[in-house]
Amino acid sequence: MSLDEKNLAIQILEKIKQLLKDVLGEVEKLEATVKTAKPLIATSEVSKSLGEHSQYVDVQDLGEMLVVKPKKFLGGKIFGEIQDKLKPLGFVYVSNGKNSRWIKQK
Repeated sequence: MSLDEKNLAIQILEKIKQLLKDVLGEVEKLEATVKTAKPLIATSEVSKSLGEHSQYVDVQDLGEMLVVKPKKFLGGKIFGEIQDKLKPLGFVYVSNGKNSRWIKQK
């Protein structure tokens, strides 16, 4: 192998090493994203989490978000119990009179 061929091989190997470092960096970013991503939740899981309180609400999957809407006025006690079950799942309550609901972006 001539000196020029050795230098070319070294350059190629250095380029490959840099590409591998770049790929590894992207893999690490992807791993971090996966570790911090919120798990998807199905409407059936929401209903199951609500237990006996599921009778007071409708759970809908609107594609980009899940919506939990009261069927009627809940009163403070039942509202609080439902809130306590939905908040850990990532739901946020939106107060808007008869159109009040809990929402969770997917």
